[in-house]
Amino acid sequence: DEVAQRMEEVSKLPDSRLGGENKVSASLLYVPLTIGNSTVGSLSVQSYQYNAYTQDDVDLLEGIANHVTVAMANAQLFAQAEERDEEMAILNQVAQVVAQQLEPKQLFRAVHEQIQRAIPNDTFFVATYDADQEMFYFPFMFDYGELKKADPIVAKPNLELTKVVKSGEPIIWNRTPEEM
Repeated sequence: DEVAQRMEEVSKLPDSRLGGENKVSASLLYVPLTIGNSTVGSLSVQSYQYNAYTQDDVDLLEGIANHVTVAMANAQLFAQAEERDEEMAILNQVAQVVAQQLEPKQLFRAVHEQIQRAIPNDTFFVATYDADQEMFYFPFMFDYGELKKADPIVAKPNLELTKVVKSGEPIIWNRTPEEM
């Protein structure tokens, strides 16, 4: 089948490092982006400092992730509504007003700015998960003080992102100097 063939092709590609190419994050925190019963991606903050995150940070980032998934769901509903015919014109107008409050990049930037105030981080990204393709896409990545473009990556089982999406549970990983 086409998806299996694509997965085989992509699995042969080299692993991609997110964020700084020459630096390894010492502390990593991932939380799932969940809509209903489906985990659709992950938010992550990372720091080059050891033991940067605690359970309080997990709790805060999970709360923020809940708000982000509502906004993502609203944006998805808006996109679906745009595809409908004239019978949905009123719904389109209402959804358009809501969507104009923040474009996705503006939304993610605003979310990052607020998270940065509460949970200092060197890297922040939003990852979306395509279950059919078994791929992660990165509509927003901020690292080294600037917005970055990140290529999609395969959702390999050993990746923290994959573990968060498959389990629906957050991961906190504070590396030791020996692990660096």
